[in-house]
Amino acid sequence: MNESDIVKSLHRHCAKHICFGGVKNGPSRVGFRQIDFLAIEKTWSPTCFRAYEIKTSRADFLNDKKWPEYMALCNKFYWACPKGLIKKDEVDPKVGLVYVNPKGGNCHVMKGAVYRPVALDAPMLLYLIFWRMGVGNEGHKYRMMEIEEEMEKKADLGRRYKTYASKELSAMAEKLRKMEEIKRDDRVDAVLEWLTKNNIPAYRLVEVLNTAERVRGLAWTGKELRSVCARVLKLADELEGVSDV
Repeated sequence: MNESDIVKSLHRHCAKHICFGGVKNGPSRVGFRQIDFLAIEKTWSPTCFRAYEIKTSRADFLNDKKWPEYMALCNKFYWACPKGLIKKDEVDPKVGLVYVNPKGGNCHVMKGAVYRPVALDAPMLLYLIFWRMGVGNEGHKYRMMEIEEEMEKKADLGRRYKTYASKELSAMAEKLRKMEEIKRDDRVDAVLEWLTKNNIPAYRLVEVLNTAERVRGLAWTGKELRSVCARVLKLADELEGVSDV
């Protein structure tokens, strides 16, 4: 079980919270710290930031001397490790311990962490706002991890999914192929002329754009699709201004 596996398990375990992996307490410079996994509880009373330090080897745990520095960045601090790697009696009284089962990936809280009313760390919050608060960033990333995991388990599903995505992209690219030369200034008239000439109802344009939006979630499915995705999405962006014709 590696760190990535434990991160996936913690995402599931903390599904009701706002979660981030690899959170820094400021810019990359000498002395900055990075929390392996951060879960922010959706509550004002009291505000609670839960930090998880992930360990996958005994040596790494025993040699970690920097963990006390994380206490100022969170209200609760936990060690997260494969089942049995760290013993409860090895953990500081104020620190929690979470086991992750290598077989099913389920998390089990072996020892609860003591809540400490520390002030929120401003540099860490700015880091989250600057670099980690993109629309759907973490949720999308976690969903992609789930899909990739499912495709690894079911190879046939992966092949069929890629075939479907390829057909969707090819069909859309063909529909938009003749639109590449349209200039911005007269694109509305040109679009209407093109639709009429090809006997395509205007509402189909919206359908094509909606399909392009779905493709944004398919771009990762294979290297063979990336170039087509890039081309289609570029064309879709060009057409966004006339999607309501």
